[in-house]
Amino acid sequence: MSKAQTSPVAPVDGKKLLRTIKRFRRESSAGAYYAPFNVNSKNYRYIPPETEAWFDRLGELLASSTQLTQQKDHQRATA
Repeated sequence: MSKAQTSPVAPVDGKKLLRTIKRFRRESSAGAYYAPFNVNSKNYRYIPPETEAWFDRLGELLASSTQLTQQKDHQRATA
């Protein structure tokens, strides 16, 4: 799909996003995405599903923050 054919991105509610980010931070600090495993020469490339989930969620939140900037809501995008 070319750039001209992309569908418009829905506006992001900055207040709601900030609450979501704060909840994600609390959950992360509490270990919600933590998965202990022993790293060794055979599994050093293994990425636990919890780590994958954390990065997926972080990516979503960063994309939403970028959308805030595009909406000119710079204050909440950088909060």
